[in-house]
Amino acid sequence: VALLLIGYQLTTETTALKQFTNFNSAFYGRIFISSFMGFPLSLELFPDAINANTALFGIPQPILNTLNLNASDSARELMKIINPEGVFNGSANLLSGYYLGEAWASFGTLGLILAPFIVGINIQMVHTLLVLNQKQPLYIAFYALITTKWLIPSGFSQFYTFKIVLFPFLLLITLYIIINSLRNPHVNK
Repeated sequence: VALLLIGYQLTTETTALKQFTNFNSAFYGRIFISSFMGFPLSLELFPDAINANTALFGIPQPILNTLNLNASDSARELMKIINPEGVFNGSANLLSGYYLGEAWASFGTLGLILAPFIVGINIQMVHTLLVLNQKQPLYIAFYALITTKWLIPSGFSQFYTFKIVLFPFLLLITLYIIINSLRNPHVNK
């Protein structure tokens, strides 16, 4: 917390003490309200006040268009309730609810129960792949590509649809096959 306050003091025109004591500051707004408040608001507002289809949000848009389906981001739907003017004029961002907020908005109680397992399986699968294999540039690049795109605090759809893992994993397998076929040409004995 102290490092965050110092960072805000160095990058804004207010002191760390003002950031900490002013509830309208970037410190509270960015860290607590936009990062944490989405989860309790998701529990409160979904599905009673917001009934948008959020379960399909992680499915690629071309597939949704082909099937004539719509999907909404639960974080965007929350921001429409909290700051409708900002959403209308394009100045509002998303109201994150960790991956549990999106799991609740999309699948209710079942989502809350299964989400930690689904997120954990995705994360552990990638970590295990790196740990169990030799540290080669290909595996480290795969690991870096995926882990830099993970947004654990903000989304669940990327984990249950394997949106972030699937394409890099297919690319890894393809590159692995190509590299091994170039390294081991068939030798006649």
